[in-house]
Amino acid sequence: MKRFFIFFYALFLVSSYAYANDAEVLPEGVFKIGQQVGYDWSTDNFKTVFGTGTYPITYWYNLTVKLSDIAPDMAKTMKCTDSQGKPAECVLGTTHFDLLEDAIKFNTNIMYGITDRFSAGIIIPYHYAINSAKLQITDSNMRINYEPNGKVNKLVPLVPYEWDKAPPGAHPINAHDVEVILSDPAFGFEYEDPLSTHSGWYLGDIILGMRYLFYETAWMKNAYTLFIITPTGDEDPPDWLFSPAPGDGQWDIGFWFNNDILLHKRSNLWLNFSVGYTSQLPQTKKFRVPSVSRNIPNTPEEYDPKNTGENFMPIGNRSHSLLELRRDIGDNFDFYLGGRINITEYLILNQEFYYYWKYRDEFEVTYQPMACELVSKLEHDTYHIPYCNEKGADYSLVNVQTHALSLFTDREELVSTTMLTFTTLPLMEKKKFPIPLMLTLGYKRSLAGKNIEQSNSIFMNLDLFGSVYMFSEEKKEAMNERQSAFSTVPSTPR
Repeated sequence: MKRFFIFFYALFLVSSYAYANDAEVLPEGVFKIGQQVGYDWSTDNFKTVFGTGTYPITYWYNLTVKLSDIAPDMAKTMKCTDSQGKPAECVLGTTHFDLLEDAIKFNTNIMYGITDRFSAGIIIPYHYAINSAKLQITDSNMRINYEPNGKVNKLVPLVPYEWDKAPPGAHPINAHDVEVILSDPAFGFEYEDPLSTHSGWYLGDIILGMRYLFYETAWMKNAYTLFIITPTGDEDPPDWLFSPAPGDGQWDIGFWFNNDILLHKRSNLWLNFSVGYTSQLPQTKKFRVPSVSRNIPNTPEEYDPKNTGENFMPIGNRSHSLLELRRDIGDNFDFYLGGRINITEYLILNQEFYYYWKYRDEFEVTYQPMACELVSKLEHDTYHIPYCNEKGADYSLVNVQTHALSLFTDREELVSTTMLTFTTLPLMEKKKFPIPLMLTLGYKRSLAGKNIEQSNSIFMNLDLFGSVYMFSEEKKEAMNERQSAFSTVPSTPR
């Protein structure tokens, strides 16, 4: 009989419900089912030094592509001219990308109080995402060498554009030709629909967590949170140039140390400070590794000190550099500071600040393609990869530079989140509403960062609470006997 009363009584006393940034746990037998829906968008990336400076998401794809970037041997012998007939370097063209990246995200979270100090939960993320790329090409002095049957000539797929005597129907490389270059086997890249719109439903990495409240007084609470992120999410396929898939294909394990401090009891003003650490476990999978004719330095500043946009090609040739690599994703630290206060009996205001810091990713070649010659590591994480024919003879050599994949993977972010929550718990006490639930509206924005998208998000949470004891025969008797004892202190989710 007492258990059902304890369930309702706890709902009024608990100030938040087992999110990563607080120290709350659910009482024994109490469960919460929550659903979040939000819209995320981003148009810019933060620069390579932590701060508020940004550049467009498409910055690394808006560049001048020279023949020497993708076929250095061919560039040594091929002679091109400009539109005036003067000798000029062979250039495929200057790209002008317009990239749309939007997502409607859903998070389903379920939590349960195993004891009064120990809770466990699961978060299931999934979203509908769309990636759409539009491209224009200018300043090309080359064309695709089509055969009479309309197929690309595999021996000489690219030729100089003949400005004064071009074949009928020929033209300098345009956006359609770029899609042909990236997808036709004659060029070796073999991307799948590289400039097509990709959209659909995607499952994210499911999170399993537990929290133990090890210390509690009237004005302070301290807890440990342990969690595991499982590799259930859809991964970014190596044969897609742009992908909205959210998964990264590896396991994470981490913890939070959570602290809640009551500053003012009457207004229910709480301050929270939490710190966390996530270890991202290594994985082995196939990646496209840039294979270029010039060395790619180890840092963005070393590569492009004047920020002139002289960028390396952000694509890899499939036949030369789709390699099996061991990826060690950089671990990250998390810091959280937030506060909440009751504006009215039914409304709670939350303001949170979250800081994220991540190590740089490391890549290592683990795959030996054939036995004619072993892969050898050179300086600057450059690998000498032999390619062999059926007889074991070495017919092509290429140096791939795995540290090109590591560039811009060391990240920082400072995020502000503002939330307004409506709770029905006071209405339940007055017998004016039958269900204990909370509805939250929020806005999240990246204030500063490094090597990460400047994200924006608007979202809504709906949290419904219940208890395993509410289905027992004691329900009516407990309600009648204990209704008058309910607390009037509302509570707030995160």
